[in-house]
Amino acid sequence: MKLLLYFFILPILLAAGCGSHAASPGMTDSDIVQNDTTQDKVPIFDGHIYLPVTIRDSVQGKLLFDTGAADLYLDSLFHVRNFPESSPTGKGAIGGAGNKMQIIRILMEPIAFTLPSGSYLSPKITPLLHLKEIMGRQADGIVGQRFFKGKYIEINYPKGRFSVTDHPDTTGYRRLPLSFQKGYLFVQATVKVSGKTIEGWFLLDTGSGGSATLTSTTATKYDLTNAPGEKASYHNSQGGLGGTSDHTRIVAQEVILDTFRLKDIAISYSADTSGALASKNHMGLIGNRALNRFDVIIDLKYMNLFLRPNADYGKPFKNYGHDILYVDRTDIYDGFVVTGMRIDGEAEKAGLKENDILVAIDSVPLKKLSRKEVNKLLNDTEKIHVLSVLRNGETLELNYQSEQTL
Repeated sequence: MKLLLYFFILPILLAAGCGSHAASPGMTDSDIVQNDTTQDKVPIFDGHIYLPVTIRDSVQGKLLFDTGAADLYLDSLFHVRNFPESSPTGKGAIGGAGNKMQIIRILMEPIAFTLPSGSYLSPKITPLLHLKEIMGRQADGIVGQRFFKGKYIEINYPKGRFSVTDHPDTTGYRRLPLSFQKGYLFVQATVKVSGKTIEGWFLLDTGSGGSATLTSTTATKYDLTNAPGEKASYHNSQGGLGGTSDHTRIVAQEVILDTFRLKDIAISYSADTSGALASKNHMGLIGNRALNRFDVIIDLKYMNLFLRPNADYGKPFKNYGHDILYVDRTDIYDGFVVTGMRIDGEAEKAGLKENDILVAIDSVPLKKLSRKEVNKLLNDTEKIHVLSVLRNGETLELNYQSEQTL
């Protein structure tokens, strides 16, 4: 009989539901750097940062780089497919964005892996997550910032470059002090929204595809539910590692980082009652949709964030899009899995449901389409679309007319 050891794993602040490319309809494809490539050795920037990895000298995959995580985490399906001889011998509980702790399996063995920046060895505890259910087929695992301790991480979003160095060139950058608390990185920021000024420490979170996401505690303190302005509320069954998550999108007048001002940018505020996005310890998260307007250096030696505006800095944010939340699961299905939608939005009125598998739009099969191509179809507001969905083994056709919404 196997001995199962039980652990509490440090939460991973992966926030898919509040701005990931798969979950945030207001984030258009021109708003995030597209580096679609089949080259396994090239980082992929598509709202998140995916690094090519070789595990145990032979298995190829992609790891999401997440400053809201510490160590190495593998997707459970990726593990089963590639390491059938390696059986988990422990159980654990893990949380993150979302309302509940999740019970997971754990590998009690170190894992050697190689990134473009070097070779690494994970700790003896490697959690197995249902990551593809949250992020989609491209997410084989997560690599956290602990492996780069004492180093400088350079991120060039427009050129899709990620590097680790001992000697960065910080010419032309502004230095923002970071606070390192309990394994997480925090930066001071200010959000101006609906006449309210919200300032304090925000988690630096490259695991979030959003701009700024305010915790439900912050939203309650500043009474954002009753604040004026256009809003759109969403429910997401795969909002993060904590499961279901609810959030509302609203346009902020400014998100301010040091002297830099990102104007007229859609942000989110959470309605979660527990988990990372209900925390009282920070105001919210700063994610890739804000960071990708800069050349970024994360200093993990002296704990600083260096920012320099890039060519996209002054461009207007495109805050509107369709109202369907989905992830690409063409690795196991013939389409994209619906994880949520705008509450009382057009998709909900059309009869779309969570866990539906969207297999075709206007008779165009989605199996071989990219997310960019799917979004282009769904963002066409000029016609009534026919959505072909698979639900409980039955194929249904739903009439859906997209509207441009936050």
